[in-house]
Amino acid sequence: MTDIKLLNYFPKDTPKYMYQAWVSCFRWASNNDNIFEQFMRENERPLLKKDHKSLELFAEWFNKNIWGVMPK
Repeated sequence: MTDIKLLNYFPKDTPKYMYQAWVSCFRWASNNDNIFEQFMRENERPLLKKDHKSLELFAEWFNKNIWGVMPK
């Protein structure tokens, strides 16, 4: 996760003051084997946990399935 620029994946609908909470949740989810396995089951191709492209795809999946849309 060191190469990924997390700010690039921070949801546009989330207030900026929530960034640290989002990063913390993202890191927890990306290191949780059960969550990562669910992510891999929902993808069409096998992915490696440490692979940069996998983390990019995981960030998109995470925003949709775990973080969700912020209420207005």
